[in-house]
Amino acid sequence: MLPTKQNETGTRPGFLIVVTSAVVLLIGALWYLKTRQDHPVETIAETAVVETPPPAPVSKRALQTAPPAPLPMAETLNAPVKAAVTTTLEDGWGIQVSSMRLSMANSIVDLRYKVLNPEKAARLGDGKTAAYIIDRATGKKLNMPAPPKEGAFPPTSHKLVAGKMYFAMVSNQGGTLKSGSQVTVVVGGSEATNLTVE
Repeated sequence: MLPTKQNETGTRPGFLIVVTSAVVLLIGALWYLKTRQDHPVETIAETAVVETPPPAPVSKRALQTAPPAPLPMAETLNAPVKAAVTTTLEDGWGIQVSSMRLSMANSIVDLRYKVLNPEKAARLGDGKTAAYIIDRATGKKLNMPAPPKEGAFPPTSHKLVAGKMYFAMVSNQGGTLKSGSQVTVVVGGSEATNLTVE
């Protein structure tokens, strides 16, 4: 084997190449780290630009048959609340309030009503239907009792006659109602409004 030729200083050329390469790599690594600290690399999320394709064209027919879009939450919350549907006493129970008068030194409200439909009014005879008079000025309720006698409210079903007048004697507790008071009579889910106490 031939001896490797050395230069004048006694070092081998291959060794110099290795040392020089290592120094160059070290300098390059230091330069890379320094530039990275001076200019941080942006993340992909910050630099990426997402291009969305344009929406597909919609035909006129699809627009006509498409269901309406739901309202945003704010509009839904601000939407007016629909009031419960109430029926009149005539439609719901087949009776009509004829008059309301104060009697017995204003301690009793004499409510007179006419039976228009005996079949509908007969349902009042079970005694389970809530009935009361509301004073529109104060909102106070006067409950209508059901004493077991003819003409009382609710009426006895076998004595109901179409066109006949019946009555209910209601306690005017605390003198709530006065002559001229505006009231509403409520029976179950039905009511008679704009009534005036005489």
